[in-house]
Amino acid sequence: MSQQEATGRRKIEKVRSCQINQPVDIGTKKEQISGLDMSRRSGRGFINTQEVLEKLCIGRAGAVQVMRSAKIGSPQYRTAMHLCEAIDDMVEKLTGDRTHFHDKPASTAPRKDPLKR
Repeated sequence: MSQQEATGRRKIEKVRSCQINQPVDIGTKKEQISGLDMSRRSGRGFINTQEVLEKLCIGRAGAVQVMRSAKIGSPQYRTAMHLCEAIDDMVEKLTGDRTHFHDKPASTAPRKDPLKR
């Protein structure tokens, strides 16, 4: 068997080994030398809820301001309304309370003696 035939046979065997789902090293030379794992986590997944809520509060306040000044039913009003709904959806995912940014209803203080009028 000649040198070329042996090289060709090795290439064919290598291709066949890939076809039958045998592990194949796909890392770069630099990763192999440094020992870096390609399946390493990216560091994502942590959400600073307080910081996100502060920024969403500013965005929702801007959308409410647009709704106050725009004509009801206009494209600007509808877009601002959709933005408020999207922000409320995000707040619900973060806090579990969709009405986190909604104004609380006005009320008077409870009476000390409920029978007295």
